[in-house]
Amino acid sequence: MKGKTIFFIILLAFWTILSERITVESFLIGIIVCIFVMKLNSKAEERNKIILRKPFLIIKLIILLIKDIFISNIEVAKIVLSKDMDIDPEVFIYKTELNSERLKVLFANTITLTPGTITVSLDGNELIIHALKESNKYGIENSDIEKLLLQIEERS
Repeated sequence: MKGKTIFFIILLAFWTILSERITVESFLIGIIVCIFVMKLNSKAEERNKIILRKPFLIIKLIILLIKDIFISNIEVAKIVLSKDMDIDPEVFIYKTELNSERLKVLFANTITLTPGTITVSLDGNELIIHALKESNKYGIENSDIEKLLLQIEERS
C-alpha cells in the first residue's frame, strides 16, 4: 500500500508540473487521471516485480547491449567506408532456447538494435535474421545476451 501511495504522489506531482496552471479543476482532473493510470498499471505490476528482483542482471544486460552496439557500429562503419564492401548478406533461422515470450521479443529487439543484423520474424522459438556478414551469424549463435536472458528466465 505504501508503494502505491508513493507512486500516486509521484504521478500527481508529474501531472502538476505538466499542467499550465494549478487550479482546483486541474488538480481534480489530475487525481482522476492518476487513478486511471494506477488501475492500468496494476495489471503490469506483477510482471514488473520479476525485473525488479534481478537488478544486477538487468544492469549487466544493458551494459552488454551497449558494448555490442558500440563494437557492431565500428564493424559496420569499416564495411561501409571500405572500397571493397566486404559483405556476405545472409538470411538464416536461429532457434532460441528462451521460453518466455517477453524475453524472446527482447532478444529479437537486441538483435535488431545491433548494427549489421535485423530480426525479420519471430515465430515460436524461431527467429529469422538477416545478417551482413557470416561473422554476425556466429555472433548471434554464441550470444552472451541470450545466455544472460536465460539466467533471467531461470530466476523468474
